[in-house]
Amino acid sequence: MNPAALRVHLPPSPRAAAPVSRHARAVLLLLVLLALWACHGVGRCGFVVLDDDVAVQYNPHLREGLTWKGVAWACTTTYYDYWHPLPWLTHLADVSLYGMGPRGHHLTNLLIHLANVALVFLFLYALTSRLDVSAVAGALFAVHPIHVESVAWLVERKDVLACFLWYASLLAYLRYTRKPGVVWYLAALALMALGLMAKPMGVTLPVVFLLLDVTVLNRHASGDGTAGRRHAALVLEKAPFALVAAVGSLVTLTVVSTAEGLSSSAALGVGARLTNAAVAYVAYLGKLFAPVKLAPYYPYDLAQPLWKGLVAGSVLAALTAGACHARRRFPLVWLGWLWYLVTLVPVIGLVQTGSQAMADRFCYVPFAGLYLAFASVACAWASRSVVRQRVMWAALCLVVALLLGLTQRQVARWTTSETLFEHTLAVTKNNWFIHGNYATYLAKNGRYREALGHAQAAARIMPAHARAWSQLSSVLLRLGRAEEAVDAGRAAVDLAPTDPDMRHALAMALQQSGRAEEAVMHYRAALRADPDRWETLNNLGVLLSAMGHSDEATGILTHACRAAPGRFESHFNLGSHCTRIRDYACGRNAFAAALRIRPSDPAALAGSAAALVGLGDTTAACAELAAARRAGADSLVVRRMAGEMGVVLGRCDDAR
Repeated sequence: MNPAALRVHLPPSPRAAAPVSRHARAVLLLLVLLALWACHGVGRCGFVVLDDDVAVQYNPHLREGLTWKGVAWACTTTYYDYWHPLPWLTHLADVSLYGMGPRGHHLTNLLIHLANVALVFLFLYALTSRLDVSAVAGALFAVHPIHVESVAWLVERKDVLACFLWYASLLAYLRYTRKPGVVWYLAALALMALGLMAKPMGVTLPVVFLLLDVTVLNRHASGDGTAGRRHAALVLEKAPFALVAAVGSLVTLTVVSTAEGLSSSAALGVGARLTNAAVAYVAYLGKLFAPVKLAPYYPYDLAQPLWKGLVAGSVLAALTAGACHARRRFPLVWLGWLWYLVTLVPVIGLVQTGSQAMADRFCYVPFAGLYLAFASVACAWASRSVVRQRVMWAALCLVVALLLGLTQRQVARWTTSETLFEHTLAVTKNNWFIHGNYATYLAKNGRYREALGHAQAAARIMPAHARAWSQLSSVLLRLGRAEEAVDAGRAAVDLAPTDPDMRHALAMALQQSGRAEEAVMHYRAALRADPDRWETLNNLGVLLSAMGHSDEATGILTHACRAAPGRFESHFNLGSHCTRIRDYACGRNAFAAALRIRPSDPAALAGSAAALVGLGDTTAACAELAAARRAGADSLVVRRMAGEMGVVLGRCDDAR
């Protein structure tokens, strides 16, 4: 497609862009400050046990920061069921800049969100040349609490990043329509492609371009009888964008086709998905006007009656008819409503890529259309008199203040996993997913009995979901109830036999119950599905070492260290294994790697001392032993780690 060839059929848009005046720059600054005021609390948020822990906090691929190895991983991985290299690259950059703590990652999310607030305003101002409409819509985007999830949830880096590229592509497209040329056309195309590398929700962008053409830009208008050819040219002009969208959709569906979310949705009938989609469209409208009871996960109602879908569909049809009827008087209302309908299509559940019925994060781009529609009507009403203008701006200030307060409260709920989960369980019903994640969080913090109640609730509410049973198995195992853990683990594997998480959970239960051979079988099955899963490699290596399969254990534990170079446990276990089989060079190197991660760990220092004795370096061994004792290692730790080298290490005591 040569865009220059389209100039004959598609002259520049008759609507010229307004220059960014001093007043516009002041409004832009005010909107960014409003967004900062509303969301600055994300800097106090930690990693939540809702994918943040696995995707970011304990992700071994991020620990080295932005390296060529990390870049190669980010560009090729389908970790977490999607191919989205750009968010991974930004997380790698965060690690290089700030380390692995949560604050730096949250800061980046916030900065991208502030940039998005600026881009939303600039796009709307360039599109409409209306400072009042752009200011109202931009203010609503800046402070609406439904967008907190996209900003405060680190795994939704893809959401804020995709939005940034979405609006950058729109701005490039607007520039192209007013000054047609290859450069801006290709810029819009490239930015769209980059957006799809952040999140596949951008596949609707070609349709949005067409909506802009026919609702506001009037590129289809013609008084010379060539309207048909112009419509065809507009569609043909979007062909490269449609091709990019098709490729992005194909990649996404290919990657998630083996994921649990897509496979589980296959069991949902077409009628159930259509009903949920219609209800979700209307429910999102409710959250626009009453943004309360917001939650990171809304469970799917499998028993949702058909009449709800019919009522919701009727409401949508009526609203669409009303917007269409008013399209000449209020073209921005028509555009905004179609924007909302179209941009929600990829995530409305017609093709289910998760077990949620709806999600606040899905509104980050679609709600801009509703803000535009509302702002257009409000400003048209206010334009009739000075009194109305004052009333409108006073009302806007009141609404913004209210939304800002709600946003700050919602940000505070994301501070810790516990505050988030307690709030979510209070505002939703039968939320098996949050019960399960809450159980995981409580178990990690040693609150096993509390965790058991939530894990049992998850399995009771959703007995057909493997994840609920694997979480119950893990909690039972922490409580020492190995046989019950085995039963729960088997239930998980029966429901999802190819899922490495389920196999790993069952293998751990079998290992603790003394069934080593069967545990090895399930660990191997998990590794067939995910060969670089370091937890499985680590556990299998330790088990094989205990069973006397020394050579294989060495290879497996070495693989675990390569798969997760930042994990202390893998290096420590390799060092312990190598020292036990008298491969002291291997043991020394492994303990040295472990000590680079935890320099004062007493057990690793004692193990390193034992390996050094085996290598004949008693002086260095005594120094390591002294460091272990200073770090708090008691004689039991020293003897356990030193093993039969303990007699030799006794010389260190004689030398003191």
